[in-house]
Amino acid sequence: MSTVNNFDTSSTGINIEGSFFYDTDISRMYFDETFDKIKNGLLFYNGHDQIKDDVSFTVKGNKSNLIEFLNMYVGDYDWKDNSKSELLDEVINNLDVSLENFETISNDLKDYRIELVPSTPIEKIITRGYSQGDYLEVLYFPEKLKELWGNDVDESSLQTDIDHLCWDTPIYGNVTINDVEFLYEGDPYEWEREKYIKSIIEHYEGIKDHKPIKMETLISELEEIVPKEITYQ
Repeated sequence: MSTVNNFDTSSTGINIEGSFFYDTDISRMYFDETFDKIKNGLLFYNGHDQIKDDVSFTVKGNKSNLIEFLNMYVGDYDWKDNSKSELLDEVINNLDVSLENFETISNDLKDYRIELVPSTPIEKIITRGYSQGDYLEVLYFPEKLKELWGNDVDESSLQTDIDHLCWDTPIYGNVTINDVEFLYEGDPYEWEREKYIKSIIEHYEGIKDHKPIKMETLISELEEIVPKEITYQ
């Protein structure tokens, strides 16, 4: 954490203190609130803890293909006496399908021209970090997110959000001027120092009954207090 102030040196009547750091605690909290772990390397994006990873599966296929599959994986019985509905149930009941393995099972079923159908569409985003080996796969339910958000999923925007949540750390910034606080509200993953200083000046000047400060003095003090680079907590 980086906390600085001018309490020992200020002769201007302005007391300024600032705290600035990459907040790893918030980063971990955001991650834990947004993803469910399916297995190592595979996550589920839950819309910030608003969507459950509940999904069921059925299959589609013609009778001959269903029988071919059952003969191979269950046994060579007289499946022809079963209705198609019974065969569909038999196939899915012999498959232990979950989010962890549905892609593998779906690919295996394609060899028999059988389609695995989830109860809600499933999409996947791949996210990579900054080091070799920083690789995760993230599953999400686009229709469920559409219901939650009220609009179709913008995959590019979701990709950016997931990349930040997996690999980046948000910024915490707080400047207190004569007991008036100014939180950093810029891009949480990009330190926008000059915009932050400008915002502090504009908002301080707009506060009624604030202690009068010469503009050049305020700017000079902020330039000293607000760092050019941010450190980790």
